[in-house]
Amino acid sequence: MPDVKTASHAVGIAEDRVDLKTMDRAALKDFVAEHGVPRYRGDQLFHWIYGKGVSDFDRMSSLPKRMRRGLQRDATVANIEVVEQQQAADQTVKALFELPSGREAETVLIPAIDERGEARRLTVCVSSQVGCAMGCEFCATGLMGFRENLTPGAIFDQVWHMNEVAEERFGRPVTNVVFMGMGEPLLNYDAVLDSIDILTDEDSLNLSAQKITVSTVGLARRI
Repeated sequence: MPDVKTASHAVGIAEDRVDLKTMDRAALKDFVAEHGVPRYRGDQLFHWIYGKGVSDFDRMSSLPKRMRRGLQRDATVANIEVVEQQQAADQTVKALFELPSGREAETVLIPAIDERGEARRLTVCVSSQVGCAMGCEFCATGLMGFRENLTPGAIFDQVWHMNEVAEERFGRPVTNVVFMGMGEPLLNYDAVLDSIDILTDEDSLNLSAQKITVSTVGLARRI
C-alpha cells in the first residue's frame, strides 16, 4: 500500500490557556471545581474529550453555554496530528505525529495475524517522550538526546488514532498497549500513569490494565 500523507498544521498553545489534555478525570474535576463549577462537569468534559474525541467546546452540548464560553476563553484541547502513515507488507502500521510544539513522535500498530489471516491481537507501541536522556547504544532514539515529555493527552491520542486504524483495517479495536516507543516512560512518570488511567477508564477506550505494558531500562526508584 502506498504511503498515506496528511498535511499537518499543529497550532501552539497560548501560554495563558490551559490544555485540558494534560489532565486525567480527577484533574479535570479539580479544574472545574477551582472555577466554581460542580465537579460532575469534569466527568462530562472527560466524556467529550476522551470518550468522543471532541476538542471543540461548542460541540460539548451537555455543558452550559456559559461554561463553554469560559472554556473557549481560558482553555484548549490540544491534539496531535498525523504527518505520515505507512503500512508494511506484514500489515504493521507506522505513524508519525506532530505535537503542538512542532516536534514529532512515532507510533506503531502491530497486528498478530493467525493462520486464518485474522488479527487475534492488535498492539499499539506508543512513545512517551521525544528523544531520550538514557543514551542506550542500541537505541536510535537515545542518539537524539532528550527533547520533550509527552502529555497524557498526546500519549492517549496515539492509541486513539491507532484504534481507529485497527477498526478500519482489521474490524476490531486495539487489544494491547506497550510503552516501548520513543523515550524512557519512567522519566515521564506522572504523564504515563495519567495516560494509563485515561486509557483504562470505562468512559474512554476501556482497555484492560493487564493488557498495558510499561517497558523501562530500569529506574529502580520508579518501579
